[in-house]
Amino acid sequence: MISLHYTVTKEDYGSFYTFVMWGASDRKKQRIKNILKQTGFVLLFLLVYFFAGGFKYITNSTIIIILLMFATSFIPLFGSKANIDKQIEEITEDVDNNSLFEETFLSASDTGLNIKTTTVDVKYEWIAIIKKNESPEYYFLFVNAMQAIIIPKRAFKNNEEKTAFDKILSRNLSFEAELKEDILHAGK
Repeated sequence: MISLHYTVTKEDYGSFYTFVMWGASDRKKQRIKNILKQTGFVLLFLLVYFFAGGFKYITNSTIIIILLMFATSFIPLFGSKANIDKQIEEITEDVDNNSLFEETFLSASDTGLNIKTTTVDVKYEWIAIIKKNESPEYYFLFVNAMQAIIIPKRAFKNNEEKTAFDKILSRNLSFEAELKEDILHAGK
C-alpha cells in the first residue's frame, strides 16, 4: 500500500483543466481538423474566385481581403486557449470550489484508491478508473470524461514510492484504461 499526503493547488488544477480542454490528443486533433476545415473553405472560395476570372484584375484590396480570410481561419485557435485560461481562473477563484484544494490523504492498494479530505471520504474500485494519463508532474486518473483524480508527483517521498505506485497501477488498471493511455501517447 502507498499512502500520499498532498494538496492540489490552483496551478495543479489549471494544468489538469488545460490538459483536458486543450492538451489531450483528441482535442489537438479536433483543433487541427477545425483549422483545416476553415482554411479549406477559404481555399475553395479562392478556387471559385480564380475560375470566375477574379484574379484578372488583382488589386491591393483583393490581396488584403485574401490575407484577412486566411487570418480568420486561425482566430479560433488563439481565442480558445484564452477562453480556457479564463475558465480556469473562474473555477479556481470561485469559493464554491474550495473543496478542490483541500489537504488530501490518498492510499492506493490492490483493492483500490481511498481518498480522504475534510469534506470527502471516498473509495474507488480500480474498475472505476476509465483512463490514466501521466505528465512529467502529474498522474490523472479519470473517473469519467471530464473528472479525474489529480495526483501531483511531488507527493511521493522518493523514487521507490513512485515506482511502487506505478506497479500498483499496472497491476490493477483495466486493459481499456491502459489502452487509452497508450493511444494518447502514440503520437509523442
